[in-house]
Amino acid sequence: MNSCCESIVIFGITGDLARKKIFSALYELAAQGDLFDVYGVGRSLWDDRRLRDTAADAIRNAMQAANVDDDVLKNVVTRLRYVCGDYRDPKMYDALAARVDSQNEVLCYLAVPPPVFDTVVVGLVGSGLHTKARLLVEKPFGSDATTSRKLTALMDAHFRADRVFAVDH
Repeated sequence: MNSCCESIVIFGITGDLARKKIFSALYELAAQGDLFDVYGVGRSLWDDRRLRDTAADAIRNAMQAANVDDDVLKNVVTRLRYVCGDYRDPKMYDALAARVDSQNEVLCYLAVPPPVFDTVVVGLVGSGLHTKARLLVEKPFGSDATTSRKLTALMDAHFRADRVFAVDH
C-alpha cells in the first residue's frame, strides 16, 4: 500500500463492510508494517474517537481478542480520522481535502452503494482531490449495463484507467 499511496480515504467507513472486512484488513496491513493515514468518510454523526472505538471493537471481534497485538491495534486506530457529511455536499469534500495532506497521493476507496459512486466521483473532482488520487470501487459496478457505462465514462473523464480499480468482495 505505501508504494501506491501515502493515505487512504474510505467512503462508507461506518458501514457493515468496514466492520466485517475493512478494519481487520487495515490491522493486517499494519501488522506487516504497512502503516498509512486513514480518513473515513460517512454520514453518521461520528467523530475520530467513535471511529477509533468502532474499529478497535471490530478488529477484536474479527480476529478474536486473544490474537490481537495491542501495539498493532494502537497503530491502526491512532491513524484513523473521520469526516462526517452528506456525499452530495461539496463542503464535505472541501473538509476532507483540508484534512488530507494534499502533497501526497491518496487512495479513495468507495465502499458505498453503487448509486453513490458517481456522486463521490463528482465530489472528488469538485474538491480537486482527484488530481492526486487513485480510485478503488467495490462491485457491483452500476446497477445495469447503462449505469455501468455512465459511471465508466465519468471516471474515464477524470481518472486515467491505470488509476481506477474495481474489486469484488
